[in-house]
Amino acid sequence: MSEFMSEFMLQPHLAYNWMVVAYFFLGGLSAGAYLFSVVANHWAPTFRPLAKNAAILAPISLALGMFILWLDLGILSRGLLMGIHFNPTSLLSWGSIFLGLFMLVALANAFSCWQGGEGCRSRTGRLAIVGVPCALAVAMYTGILLNRAPGVVLWHSTLLPILFLNGGLISGIATTILLSLGNQQKELLAKLGRFVVILVALELVMTFVEVIILAGGGVKAAEASRALLTGQFSGLFWGAQILAGAVVPAVILAAGKSSGGLQALASILLLIGVYVMRHIIVIGGQLIG
Repeated sequence: MSEFMSEFMLQPHLAYNWMVVAYFFLGGLSAGAYLFSVVANHWAPTFRPLAKNAAILAPISLALGMFILWLDLGILSRGLLMGIHFNPTSLLSWGSIFLGLFMLVALANAFSCWQGGEGCRSRTGRLAIVGVPCALAVAMYTGILLNRAPGVVLWHSTLLPILFLNGGLISGIATTILLSLGNQQKELLAKLGRFVVILVALELVMTFVEVIILAGGGVKAAEASRALLTGQFSGLFWGAQILAGAVVPAVILAAGKSSGGLQALASILLLIGVYVMRHIIVIGGQLIG
């Protein structure tokens, strides 16, 4: 047990620590919640009653993630200067621009959904023209950022941005389900849960494709694969990410039960699974590489 939990201990010598993991997680969650709110409002009217909670969740989770990122930077002005002193060749500069734009759109979208009224869908539709591309960028750019870092085999995957986007959708929808459990919409939430199962299945496929590619790669890639499957990170990988964080909640949600307790349990497990996935990639990538 101590070995299993030791991977969550602080690693002060790492360039990307737990604060970066938390920021990646919350940024993806925010983007996923916003994208779901747009889909529910405009393309999937069945889920429209859940759009308000998702819309309000988006800027709150993003603000918390950005606050953690600023704490990690140490000086608030360093985060602000990334956007002010724009470097078109810097992915961090582009990321700060998309973050700022997305925060503004997410706030406006949340206010519009909270306010309601006949013009709500029209306003949120116009905001989505900017908001959807920004949300996709926020969800994926962290994966692209890792992908461009040299010498870390666990980060050198073309699927990493898609995996982060998919994880953001899972966590955003899972948190929306948690926030909506008291609204007497259990059947609707059960239906949404069955959709989440598709996303979880996609995550599992992409994860194991990556592991297979690593296993068939060079010496360092094979070492990373062994660390996940049987080595240093195998407990987190199999126990927390795959079994508890994906398989168990997928089975619960696929059953379509309208029990609020089961829906809450499945949603919490999904959040744990997505967070652990990011932890393994970010922290594990540095330790293995």
